[in-house]
Amino acid sequence: NAEGILIVVVLFLFVLLLLANAVLVSRTFAKVLKKRLQKLERVTKKIADQELDFEIEASDIREINTVMDSFEKMKRALKESLEQQWKLEQQKKEQMEALEVLLEFNERLVKNMHIIVKELSGKRLDDTDKFLKSIVDAINWEIQVVNGTMEVINDGEERLDKEAFNKAVSALAEAIKAKDDAAMAAEFENVIPVFENLGEIVAKVVK
Repeated sequence: NAEGILIVVVLFLFVLLLLANAVLVSRTFAKVLKKRLQKLERVTKKIADQELDFEIEASDIREINTVMDSFEKMKRALKESLEQQWKLEQQKKEQMEALEVLLEFNERLVKNMHIIVKELSGKRLDDTDKFLKSIVDAINWEIQVVNGTMEVINDGEERLDKEAFNKAVSALAEAIKAKDDAAMAAEFENVIPVFENLGEIVAKVVK
């Protein structure tokens, strides 16, 4: 009858409407999901390329947001690691530059030590004390450089025995403090091989 046909038609149209709505919702969700996944892909690429100066936006999709949170933690950890690595590389670069200066400086220092030994062994000049002070200042400067670069000098193996080095320098310091020319000359002769050895060690490190 007509009433039955009308009900069937209405039900049919209702089903079509539901299907159309489901398709529409499905397509809309697919577009949204695709957009969110593209954002996730961009974040992944930036982290892989170590481009870490950016903010990760939260997602309105819970599962994707969980992944984004994990990427944020990974990004921070990677950034901290890279910054620490950069600092260590900069520190090592500065230490190597200091050792290069020391290498050139040390050669002149050793020559001056040989000269001061002669002057303290009965051949004093008017400016011997001034010359001696300049040598002591140079020794103190080299000690500071050595103290600040031991990690590089002994990297991988012990090249410089710091205890023996300090012992030789301390003995010289005591002789200088006593202002005894003969004792100073003797200690300078003892310390010259120590600084010659230092120069050889540094040359190997910076080559």
